[in-house]
Amino acid sequence: GVSRSRLQRNGKDVLARAGPDLDAARAPAIVSADAGRRVRVIGLASVTSGVPRSWRAARQTSGVNLITDDLRETVASVLQAIGERRSGEIVVVSIHWGGAYQAAPSARQQAIARALSEAGARVIAGHGPHVL
Repeated sequence: GVSRSRLQRNGKDVLARAGPDLDAARAPAIVSADAGRRVRVIGLASVTSGVPRSWRAARQTSGVNLITDDLRETVASVLQAIGERRSGEIVVVSIHWGGAYQAAPSARQQAIARALSEAGARVIAGHGPHVL
């Protein structure tokens, strides 16, 4: 697995995507914004961007929140994190996916993004190796 690597500011997590186990890797980072608002950031990675399957977090193994081959499982885990949001909270899903120099999202990426948007994600930031 991957050792725990989360950025922190003032002792609080500000970036999500990796953790000491699957639950921690899936946990969103909560960031305070202006006017008392909060932003819930959910981070994911995909093997399409070069992240090895061996880096996937498991119940007792550190690693990243990796998109699985089962689209329903991936969407369900993110929907759970979105569903836990407070009223007025903005949800951002950051996904490291896509092949090197891939200029447009694949049909699968579009399906995942659509499901996340319909579930309440306000921003879906897809980024891959060498393309933003």
